[in-house]
Amino acid sequence: MIGLLAAIALAPLFRDGVVLQQGQPIPVWGTAPARAKVLISCGPAQTAAFADGQGFWIGYLGPLAPQASPLELIARQADRPAEAATARGVAVGEVWLGAGPVDADIAASFARHLESRLDRPVAVVEATSASLNRVLPDAVRGIVWFGGPPGPEEIRAWRAHFGAPDLPLYWAGAAPVNAPELRLPDTGQAVTVDAPDKSEVGRRLALLAKARIYAVPEDDSGPIFVSAEREGAFLRLHFRFADNGLIASGRPLQAFEIAGADGRYYPALATIAGDTVIVRSPQVPQPAAVRYGWRDRPEPNLFNGAGLPATPFSWP
Repeated sequence: MIGLLAAIALAPLFRDGVVLQQGQPIPVWGTAPARAKVLISCGPAQTAAFADGQGFWIGYLGPLAPQASPLELIARQADRPAEAATARGVAVGEVWLGAGPVDADIAASFARHLESRLDRPVAVVEATSASLNRVLPDAVRGIVWFGGPPGPEEIRAWRAHFGAPDLPLYWAGAAPVNAPELRLPDTGQAVTVDAPDKSEVGRRLALLAKARIYAVPEDDSGPIFVSAEREGAFLRLHFRFADNGLIASGRPLQAFEIAGADGRYYPALATIAGDTVIVRSPQVPQPAAVRYGWRDRPEPNLFNGAGLPATPFSWP
């Protein structure tokens, strides 16, 4: 039983080389003899905790500044100061939780692209739902979700786990502009309709974090549809994130469809006109609806000047 343990120990999360989240209170936990007082320190931060009847203890270190030079995280039993549990080579930087069916290559790319711009250590702590308790209640900057868009209830549940209703959560996928998960605050999608490699997926996720969390002035999104207006037999489509131009990658624009009042969609001829797209079809003389990237294999190829793909959409 935990309550019979004689030695003090840190939880497995706090191993050598761990990265702790800067700028936030840092929960540190582990086991010790029941009712023992535990002294915890890391660099200049110190706190104390008491083990419960089962030997579990948790303490909160005050916020630490970013620190790449190695620190030691130490937990000591107050009445046995010579005995200690120690994690060596500890850094203080940015900690993100990798959730869903975690892809280690994407996680590594995400961390690498953040580190290169922030100039501080970045770690992605991997956890699926089954192993979430292994990392709770860790201090994290946000959640990177792998494996496609999570549903709104799933997003709320993960935020509830951390007691942070506004915890940023970003994912890679192809949810349409009006998807309910994208209506939640502090969410974002790295669009992957063009099937990029894993390194590029990680880079696009890092762009979201850099622009929205760390205020790095970089484009973080491809074109996002905002409105359409009818011009005779044409529809003119307007987009956000098109200030640096629109591009048809590789060949004429694909994956646009339009429909008349009967709701029957036909492939559309689409051309770029400045920061807008004009769509038309001889089968639809009076267009009333448009969609993009809506089929199972739509092969969409609308990008902006930053090289980021447009998000699928339908209108109205």
